[in-house]
Amino acid sequence: MTLEYIATGETWSGESINETRHPLNIEFHWSTAALAAIGLRVRAASATPIDLSAAKAEKIAEAWALHERRFAEASVAVNVAGGIRLYSCDAKTRENILAIVGAIVAAPTMVPNPRPYTPKNYAQPVDTTHDEFKAIYLTGLAKGDAFFIAYATHKAAINALTSVEAVAAYDLSTGWPA
Repeated sequence: MTLEYIATGETWSGESINETRHPLNIEFHWSTAALAAIGLRVRAASATPIDLSAAKAEKIAEAWALHERRFAEASVAVNVAGGIRLYSCDAKTRENILAIVGAIVAAPTMVPNPRPYTPKNYAQPVDTTHDEFKAIYLTGLAKGDAFFIAYATHKAAINALTSVEAVAAYDLSTGWPA
C-alpha cells in the first residue's frame, strides 16, 4: 500500500510529520482515523480500467516507493571503536555521514580524528576515526546499491509482463535485501 498526504495527494516517503518520525509501515498498524489525524491516507486503487503501459508505470512506481521505504528502514553494521555498531540508512543519517566523509576528503585536518558520532540505539556518541566514517559510508553505499538492484530486477520483471492482470498480480514483497 502507498500512503499519501490528504492535503496534496503526494506520496508520503517517511518524512517527519510535525517533527515526529513515524514508522514507514504505519498503515498496517494504524486505523484510517489515526492516519487521517496526522494528514495521511492509503492511496485508493485506480477504479478505472488502465492500459498495460499505465499499469506497468503504476507498479514500477510502487516498486520504487517500496525500495525507498525498505532502504530507509535498513541498518548497516560496521566495526567502529573496537565493536560492531549499527548505523541507520534513513535519509538524515545518510546525509550526515556523506557530509562528514566529504569534509574528511576535502579537508582532513578540519575534522577531528577521531570525532564523536552516535550509532543507532546509542545514547552517547562513540569516538569514530576518519577511516571508520569512510567504512560506514561505503557499507551504506553497498546496502543502497543492493536495494537498487532489487528494484531494478522488479522493474525489468514488470516490464516483461504482457497483461494488466499479470501486472496487478505481480508480487513486490520478495527479493529485497535483509
